[in-house]
Amino acid sequence: MTRRSALVFGGLTALFLALAAARLCIGSSGAGWSANAGIMADRGGSLLAASLVGGALALSGLMLQALLCNPLADPYVLGLASGAGLGVSLRRWLGITGLFGGASLWAIGGALLASAAVFTFGRRARGGKGALEGAGVDPLAMVLSGVVVGVFCAAASMLVGQLMGPGVRDEISRWMLGAIQPVAFECSWGALGAPLVLALSLASGLAWLLWRGPQVDAATLPEAEARSLGLPLARLRILLFAWSAMLAGAAVVVAGPVAFAGLIAPHAARLLAGPRHRVLAPAAVLCGMSLVVAGDLAGSAFHLVTGGGVLPVGIFTAMLGGPAFLFMLRKR
Repeated sequence: MTRRSALVFGGLTALFLALAAARLCIGSSGAGWSANAGIMADRGGSLLAASLVGGALALSGLMLQALLCNPLADPYVLGLASGAGLGVSLRRWLGITGLFGGASLWAIGGALLASAAVFTFGRRARGGKGALEGAGVDPLAMVLSGVVVGVFCAAASMLVGQLMGPGVRDEISRWMLGAIQPVAFECSWGALGAPLVLALSLASGLAWLLWRGPQVDAATLPEAEARSLGLPLARLRILLFAWSAMLAGAAVVVAGPVAFAGLIAPHAARLLAGPRHRVLAPAAVLCGMSLVVAGDLAGSAFHLVTGGGVLPVGIFTAMLGGPAFLFMLRKR
C-alpha cells in the first residue's frame, strides 16, 4: 500500500467512525448517549443498516461505471433501484411466501430485469453479437433509458400501493423515498434475513473486485485494446452486470431506492484514491457508508430541530446527487 492510499483509507475510516459515533448519540428520540437499551439498539440498527446500504450502493455504482464505461452510471439513474422496489412491492401485493417469497429474491430479480431492459434499449448493436459482447453503448441513450425505466417502475410501485389500501400506500410512498429500516437484533430470519443477504453481497462483491481489480481496470479501456490483452470481456461483463444488480436489489430491501448514493461515492473515492479498482473499491465503500450514515444522521437532526418527521435519507442524497449529476452531464 502506498503512502497516499494509507492516508486516504485512514482519513475515510476516521470520517466514518466520527459519523457513526454521532449517529449513536443523535436519534429521533433525542440527543446524547442514552441509558435506555431499546433506544441504543434502534440507533445501532439504523447505523448498521445505513452502513451496509451505503457500501452496497457505492460498490454497485462503481461496477456499473466500469461495465458501461459511463461516469453517469448509477443504480438509481439506470432504474435498478426502482426495479428492485417494484419487485418488493409486487411480492407484498401477491402475498407470496415460502422458498420463493423472500423480499431479497424479488428485489434482486426486479433489479436484474430493469437493468436488462436499460441495457437493451441503451446499446448500439454491431454485427449481430450479444448484448454484453459485441454491443456499443450510447451513454446518453443509456441514461435516458434508465430514467424512463426508473419512472415506470416507481409509478408501478405506487399503483400497487394504491391497490393495497391507504396504510400500505403511505408506507410504500415513504419507503420509495429511501427510508432506512433499522436492523432488528433478533435471532430470526425475518429480522436478519435481508441485512444478512446485503452484508454477504457486499463482502463477496468487494472481495471479488480486490481479486480481479487489474482485469476490471483493463476492461475500462477501449474494447479493442481490452481484447488485445486477452481479457474474457463477456464473462467479466456478465459478472459485473449480475453483481451490481444483486447489490442494488439487496440494498433496496433494507432502505428503499436511495437516490444517487451510487453516483457520488465512487466519484468521490476516485478523486481521493485514483482509478485502480483494488484501491478504489474499498475507498468507494467507505465513502458510500459515510454518505448514507451522514444522510441518516441529518434526517434525525432535522426531526429534532424542526419537530417534523424524520427525513428519509434518499432526500438528502438526492439533494447532493442531483446537482453533481447535472454538473457531470454538462461537463461531458
